Amino acid sequence: MKRDKDNQTLTRVEMEIMNRLWATDKPSASVRELLAEYPDPKPAYTTLGTYMKILTQKGFVKPEKHEDDGKTFFFRPLITQDEYR
Repeated sequence: MKRDKDNQTLTRVEMEIMNRLWATDKPSASVRELLAEYPDPKPAYTTLGTYMKILTQKGFVKPEKHEDDGKTFFFRPLITQDEYR
């Protein structure tokens, strides 16, 4: 999905999520993998999942499934950190 003018900026929480996604050494990460990077108290799995849906709608990430991981979605950033800046 292409980002439109109204969805160009990230909220503080969305930026924190994107920073974790950009910092991972893999091309994409699941919600569980991202949660593992949070210090305690961690956000709820469903909360982080909701933010990933918002980031998908805004065009910052793309969900994808890997054949060997069943129903798990992995999220790939569609822009780099430098492109966002």
